[in-house]
Amino acid sequence: MINFDELPCDITNHINTFRDFLNTTWPFLDKLMEDHNWDDDGYFIGDWLQVNWEFFVERELLEEKGFLTQFSVSYLSGRITKPEAIANYTVLAKSEKQLIDARTGMIIPFDKGTRLYCFSTYKDNAYGLYPPFDYAELVVDSEKKLYTVPVKDLQFYLVKL
Repeated sequence: MINFDELPCDITNHINTFRDFLNTTWPFLDKLMEDHNWDDDGYFIGDWLQVNWEFFVERELLEEKGFLTQFSVSYLSGRITKPEAIANYTVLAKSEKQLIDARTGMIIPFDKGTRLYCFSTYKDNAYGLYPPFDYAELVVDSEKKLYTVPVKDLQFYLVKL
């Protein structure tokens, strides 16, 4: 249970459980994607991620008392359930040590509010959307800057917007 009067609240275990869910269910999603009609439904994966975020993270943490910022492969994607809802909570990533962006080598500005928006994996010289989702994709919304950081180095906090 979240005490909404005492935010930010550490939700690292819950975010890691969501990651575990993605890792476990991804092989089944892969099977579906083989025959998927990508011409008429190109947003399938992003929508699947977002709806699972809404059910497994948002509903469990907020107990229908609010809405989280999106989690998707597309920074500008929208909600699946209650598309008209406006986010009033977000998940910020923090670290106890200075971290470097895996893509650019820049120092991560945790003091500017690095929001979790997706997970990725480094494979075949590129970052992609597949297990084990060992990197967190973070965004600083005010600057529209993206960062990639190993999940193992992060803690995640629920914050009211």
